[in-house]
Amino acid sequence: MDIIKREKLTGLYYFDYFKEEAQRIINESGKRLAIYSVNINDFTYINHKYGYQEGDRVLVRIAEWLLENKNVVVSSRAYSDHFFMLVDIGSADIEEIAVLEDISCCEFVRKMRKKYPLVAFDVSIGMYEVEENENISAVVDKAELARRADEPGDKSRVILFREELMEKEIIRKSVVPIFKNAIDDNRVTAFYQPKISTEDHALVGAEALARIIDENGRVLSPNQFVNQLEESSLILELDLYILEQVHKDMTEWMAQNKKLTPISVNLSRVDFYDDTFIDKIKDIVSRYSIDSGLIVFEVTETMFFEDLDYMIEQVTQIKNLGYKISLDDFGSGYSSLGMVSKLPVDEIKFDRSFVQNSLDSDKGIKVIKGLIDTIRDVDIDIICEGIEKLSEEKIIAECGCDVIQGYLYDMPLKKENFAYKYLNESQGE
Repeated sequence: MDIIKREKLTGLYYFDYFKEEAQRIINESGKRLAIYSVNINDFTYINHKYGYQEGDRVLVRIAEWLLENKNVVVSSRAYSDHFFMLVDIGSADIEEIAVLEDISCCEFVRKMRKKYPLVAFDVSIGMYEVEENENISAVVDKAELARRADEPGDKSRVILFREELMEKEIIRKSVVPIFKNAIDDNRVTAFYQPKISTEDHALVGAEALARIIDENGRVLSPNQFVNQLEESSLILELDLYILEQVHKDMTEWMAQNKKLTPISVNLSRVDFYDDTFIDKIKDIVSRYSIDSGLIVFEVTETMFFEDLDYMIEQVTQIKNLGYKISLDDFGSGYSSLGMVSKLPVDEIKFDRSFVQNSLDSDKGIKVIKGLIDTIRDVDIDIICEGIEKLSEEKIIAECGCDVIQGYLYDMPLKKENFAYKYLNESQGE
């Protein structure tokens, strides 16, 4: 009878039985317990690069690792790459346990990255110390909250539950219904931030930035909803919506005889794992008479770091349709000139944090100048974003950067304000 309670691959309990057993132990054991929520981040990449059979081996290895040297009372593979454990922590301090688990996690991740070098292997763990007679559903939710917490540093980490995570979760859960209602009510829109030439301060382009207007009229910025929409895979719907909105706006501006400028549209890495994504782009652009040279697709450098060959193939398909590709956030994490040389990009945007950190010293300025010279030598354009001061613009211009984007010239503007301020020159002039 016990066999049917265990899933075949790892031999761990099915989740329903795990919850039943865990609840009984919490109520009856009198032990000091903690629950662990464990997830392999972006597990689909492993299946994609190494095949499903190798992916199964990874899941088995994860199960073995979790059960090593731990006072595990009951454990489960809840689904796919997601595991739970109820652990007897005895009299140990929960903070100290978290530190030890973090060390173990990092060591395991290093071994797995060595074995699977084609993927950015990461594991995230949430921990929660169970209260006496606490309901298992609440216990699981709290461990999950901790695991999903946005903490600085490496993705592979162990996070303890904290009460303030509850407030973040309320906000997180509200984003999806807010977005769906906003889509239905046409309250998702594009704001435009200009890109300015450092030589003559003329407009040379703009970036379309998504904004959601909630039912109370408040404008939500991307840092309030992008991560949540990526988690729920709704980011594809948002990105395609903004792409179409840009085409609608440009069509309207053409009818008004405005002088058009190239507009950048952001794409998420999640988009490229939808088999119909490229076809959906083609479908949208086919309905409008906007020259492909007026649309630039922005992708982040981390997208390539995680799955280089696949992403190059996907982005090249878009580039072959006649669109330019911009590499966003350069310098924010994994930048490599060796990698850049392989990428099908026409433009690189230096991340604000990278620029700011480099402008603090002569050495940093020399590094930026050297990078700009090297990148321009291979016919890739450069934009420095997040520029807020004239002194910053002066240094950046002296380093050879021709285009800046930032609050020095303008914040993201509603389409009407952007058109009035920047597109009033007639196309015929």
